[in-house]
Amino acid sequence: LGTSEDGDKSTLFIRPAIPIVFDQPVPSVSNGRFHFKDVTSLSDMVIDVAYARTHKNGFLWAAGLVSTLPTATVNDVAGKQFRLGPELFIGQITKH
Repeated sequence: LGTSEDGDKSTLFIRPAIPIVFDQPVPSVSNGRFHFKDVTSLSDMVIDVAYARTHKNGFLWAAGLVSTLPTATVNDVAGKQFRLGPELFIGQITKH
């Protein structure tokens, strides 16, 4: 969004994540035995919308909303529900 007079920077970001899993080992039980089966599919999509601020001293934070859309093509990697909730990020940028 811009830079303030004191050098702090602010950003509004919208980040969609469309996960595609390839040969993902998924735990499964069949015939009373536990095993892993490989799954390749589209998983649930996640979208973040947040306002972030980076301060001149290296301190940064972001606050917003995160949602999950039930877009998985295989039930083994699906949450099977729409989710919406808050997100908060706090960090420090250093030279090290």
